[in-house]
Amino acid sequence: MKFVVFAVIAGIGAFMLWLFLQPVCSGGVVVSNIAECQQASGFSPGFCQKAFTQARHIEGNASGYSTLTDCHQRFSICVEAEGFVGYVPKAKSVCIKKSNAGEPTVDIYY
Repeated sequence: MKFVVFAVIAGIGAFMLWLFLQPVCSGGVVVSNIAECQQASGFSPGFCQKAFTQARHIEGNASGYSTLTDCHQRFSICVEAEGFVGYVPKAKSVCIKKSNAGEPTVDIYY
């Protein structure tokens, strides 16, 4: 019986370690600004600009908070929302990948 308990604990620990070691932005690069995008990845300035425009649009239309104080209770940096009157968290970094069509795909990290 002890072996089963230890096997289950070891299995859960191994799975958690495997999840922890997965790449954050598989096939892309995590950057915080346009200049860093160009330096770290070699993407063109236009590509990086398009990626960050897309990221800011996603960020601005995320579900948000009606007051700045409410937003600051959960996130350190908040900006005004685009799609409604209120505030949304500002992304600290962006995962940028190039799609098969050559367009940027982004994922934002808070």
